[in-house]
Amino acid sequence: MKELITDVIALDKHAQAEIAALNEEKNTLSIILNMVEITLTEKYNRETQALIEQAKVEIQKDFDLRQGELKKEAESKMALIQSTFSSKKAEWLDELFAFCLK
Repeated sequence: MKELITDVIALDKHAQAEIAALNEEKNTLSIILNMVEITLTEKYNRETQALIEQAKVEIQKDFDLRQGELKKEAESKMALIQSTFSSKKAEWLDELFAFCLK
């Protein structure tokens, strides 16, 4: 009987040691998992920020290009208006005076 009790106590101590080791392993794995999570989150944030910056650069380039095109188009139209005005100015003034004198 004494031997049985000794065996049970030894098995209990062994089981407690295994449980303690498993708890320690669980804590270690939890710490490692948290570190991996932080690392992946930081990596994702850096990659996302890089993509955002790249998109901003592309959008700015597209904006600058479209702004330049619109500016050229506006300057072209303004030149056409000025040219038309210069060539028709005398004619329009004559028509305006004629209309006013009637």
